[in-house]
Amino acid sequence: MDLAERSRRAAASLERYLAPLEFTNWSAARVTAELTRRVVAWGVEHGWRVRREVPSIADLPGPHPDRPGYLDVVCQRLDGPPIAIEIDRTDRPPHHGKG
Repeated sequence: MDLAERSRRAAASLERYLAPLEFTNWSAARVTAELTRRVVAWGVEHGWRVRREVPSIADLPGPHPDRPGYLDVVCQRLDGPPIAIEIDRTDRPPHHGKG
């Protein structure tokens, strides 16, 4: 199975895992915390090493130009490249460029 197909399968698996969640009347911070907790649980259930707040190696700027960007969750697999999962709000303005 090629990498693209494995990536699609992992994304579909995570989508199914998170689909039952409902966040009516939750604060953004509470939603982020619960999504992060569930993404970590999904990775652990797959037998992967899961880490939170991993420094980005992509040299992409974070919201603060004086600090490196971080990936919210990284699932490290023995049989393929790691999976990086970002948890962001859709109403948060994007950050473009350095500085």
